[in-house]
Amino acid sequence: MLTVQGEELCRSAERVELAVIAFERDAAASDCALSGTVWVTTTGFVAERLRKSALLDAFCLRHRELSLELVVSDRCLDLSKGEADVAIRAGELTDDTSIVTVNRAP
Repeated sequence: MLTVQGEELCRSAERVELAVIAFERDAAASDCALSGTVWVTTTGFVAERLRKSALLDAFCLRHRELSLELVVSDRCLDLSKGEADVAIRAGELTDDTSIVTVNRAP
């Protein structure tokens, strides 16, 4: 049984979900091709794992107009200052502006 606050949060989450679905639909319908360079910063360990996996090749095949540049550094680059477009890090979050997605194989 949800509390009153839980019910409010559930309604908010449903509105967010509908907005995301609408965004995805609009983005898919857009005929604008993605192009340019995406700067990805990560640690040496993660960069090496990415290079050995098929993920980078699969991404580049799917998005042929994009190029990926890996910025390998132990320093946390500031995304808000444009030091990189995407950061892949392990460890504790240092702020609440990060988006975290974890996909684990069943």
